[in-house]
Amino acid sequence: MRRRTALLLAVAATATVGTGCSAPKVDPRNATRPVGPFWVDPASQAARHAATEPGVARIAAEPMALTLTGARTDAADLVRAVAGARTAKRTLVLQVYDLPHRDVGAGYSAGGAPTAAAYRAVTASVAAAISGVPTVVVLEPDSLGQLTDLAPADQQVRYELLRDAVEQYSRLDRVAVYLDGTHSDWLSAEEMARRLGQAGVGGAQGFAVNVANFQATGAEGRRAEQISDLTGGAHYLVDTSRNGLPASPGDGSSWCNPPGRRLGEVPTTRTGFPRADGYLWIKRPGESDGSCGPGQPPAGQWYPAAAAELLGRDG
Repeated sequence: MRRRTALLLAVAATATVGTGCSAPKVDPRNATRPVGPFWVDPASQAARHAATEPGVARIAAEPMALTLTGARTDAADLVRAVAGARTAKRTLVLQVYDLPHRDVGAGYSAGGAPTAAAYRAVTASVAAAISGVPTVVVLEPDSLGQLTDLAPADQQVRYELLRDAVEQYSRLDRVAVYLDGTHSDWLSAEEMARRLGQAGVGGAQGFAVNVANFQATGAEGRRAEQISDLTGGAHYLVDTSRNGLPASPGDGSSWCNPPGRRLGEVPTTRTGFPRADGYLWIKRPGESDGSCGPGQPPAGQWYPAAAAELLGRDG
């Protein structure tokens, strides 16, 4: 019996070598993809305006990221969101946006933690809060895109803080963390991959693209697949919250409350790209990008005219 088994194994091995066949390559990140459905925040700004603004209930009904900016309400909002996601048995989506020198390149969302030590404390407190709850962490949008706006010493501190955050969040079971991947009209795939490598993408689930921007999903996916190839197969998310009528490539003015945009594809884990873990609404539709025009509210505040544009109606 042993001789027959040995012969069969030998024949099988010879057949494999002779035909050039090999076992399919396993993608380890497939096992850590986020699983929907995602938690819907009943206290979002859209939910609070749904009763008085036509169509806004359509926005409020979708899961969107809860953004932590260092505001006084962050701790209470996070406790509420964690409890809501746990009770509903849903996956929580968080956007952590509190690095020192935040939004240094544009300034409309300027601020962030005052010191590196303060940011490490933010990381530790968020990690403790989400432990045991399935969570997507979108880590510091624009942080790598705006890197060259920092002094060289501050660039190194930023890389260190991002690597530490990736390590802290990735230790947690059922938590997937995604670094800043900018968008298809910003950094090249090669430069993006270089920066992601220094920020610790090898220890993360991947990176997030088009966050708070308006680029076409197809263009984002094609570039993200290139970045993935250059970063050892990192997975990614695409923010589709506001790209239903995408910006034109090369339109550098299209990032701050531009007119004529529409809601994009609703959040889903069914994507058209092999390493895209999801299309999510990371930027909350209807919230301002900043006071970049007359009458426009500060970043993060509700902007009725922007919500109306996204819904395809007059403000």
